[in-house]
Amino acid sequence: MTHTFQKFRKNAGFTLLELLVVISIIGILIAISAAAFTTAQQKARNAKRQGDVNAMSKAFEQYYASTNGSYANTCTAMAGSLVGGTLPTDPKTGVGYACASSTASNTYCICARLEPNTTTEGNSNSGATTCAGLGTAGSYFCTRNQQ
Repeated sequence: MTHTFQKFRKNAGFTLLELLVVISIIGILIAISAAAFTTAQQKARNAKRQGDVNAMSKAFEQYYASTNGSYANTCTAMAGSLVGGTLPTDPKTGVGYACASSTASNTYCICARLEPNTTTEGNSNSGATTCAGLGTAGSYFCTRNQQ
């Protein structure tokens, strides 16, 4: 009976190779999930940026309607139309969005730089609503005055 117990005891446990294989598999799974999590975070921040730009645009249009068809000379002057009364900031950097307004031309333009910041085409990537002079390299989501 003692002999059988010793034989069982000798084979109990894991070998070093088995442990290394399990640790490697766990490491690979962590790397894959971290990459997926980073992508999900970027998409969430981009959605927030687009929502902020759209909210600013709607508030500026309300400002336009309440001032008898005129935009202010600065975006900050129109911020009172926003919920909270202040301009939103980028969710990652905390810096305000690129915004330009002109009483003379009665226009405004708002741009938010999207992630990832690896593109180099500037705000020309934002299609028909490009805003000349706002931003440098990167992919942007922009909106202009509706009036």
